[in-house]
Amino acid sequence: MQLKEFHARAGASTRATPNVQLSVQNPDQSRGRYTLVVDERGSSRQLRGQVNHPLVFTDTATHREYALVVLSVVDQQVYGYVRATQ
Repeated sequence: MQLKEFHARAGASTRATPNVQLSVQNPDQSRGRYTLVVDERGSSRQLRGQVNHPLVFTDTATHREYALVVLSVVDQQVYGYVRATQ
């Protein structure tokens, strides 16, 4: 299963798949929490996440499911990886 490195600054969009952009809002280093915004072709939704707990999202264009795992939150930045779940 292929892993793709994920690194984002708070509020900046990062391409996770050809159809999906991810951005992180309000990363809280002390609690290891953050809000993930999943944007796909103008439609967006928010998921609440925590360090080392996978957040699952679907690329509806390809019907593939992915998991984002954030490994750390440091200075308004998050580091982790994205992987296909199937």
